[in-house]
Amino acid sequence: RVVDYQIATTTTDAMVSTISKYGKLIRSTNGVEVVTSQMPNPTLEMADILSNIPLNPTNTSGFEMGLRAAELAITQFGSQFMRPNVQLAVMILSDEEDQSCTAGEGCRGSGGVPANMQISTSYYANFFKIQANAITVYPIVGLPTDNCSNVYSKGLRYLELQKLLGIGMTGSICQNKLDESFQNIARELSGLVCYKLSKVATGGNMQVRVDSGETPRDS
Repeated sequence: RVVDYQIATTTTDAMVSTISKYGKLIRSTNGVEVVTSQMPNPTLEMADILSNIPLNPTNTSGFEMGLRAAELAITQFGSQFMRPNVQLAVMILSDEEDQSCTAGEGCRGSGGVPANMQISTSYYANFFKIQANAITVYPIVGLPTDNCSNVYSKGLRYLELQKLLGIGMTGSICQNKLDESFQNIARELSGLVCYKLSKVATGGNMQVRVDSGETPRDS
């Protein structure tokens, strides 16, 4: 199936990086920030963007704030990659627990712990739910059952958020499972059609028909 898409990239560093701080979008060498399916070679453009993600520890933060970075990217730069009435899929790739806290450099604490209280996952669930676009979150993180060397800590807050949203799926970031995680999410996205409802559905008027016959509602 042919998919019409737009892809933007930020990092989980929401504090000090001069390139990606506060949810800023990563640019390619040619200045491209949003990769689209209409480009002559979107795969090459995406690879160029990923190669520009900062890796120098002196220019990045030790606190991974994937949820905060997603919020900032949407609120500040969403107009560049979000389209009216089109679902937004947020894929979060992290080998460490989310440490999203209140704001900026005030998050920097001692002993590897953010100074300010973490922002609750229920806050982010509400943030994603109230957006005009339907949003689905796909965390690829350290799962509770993972036991691999490239996971620094389990991504429990990401998993909790995905559970609160009740849609999407999770994947493992373990090196031997990463391809499978990407493939599973890609298959879902290629066939997913999601419509944002004007109000919460009650199911009271729902009917299920099989071979033109209505299936009785369970008691």
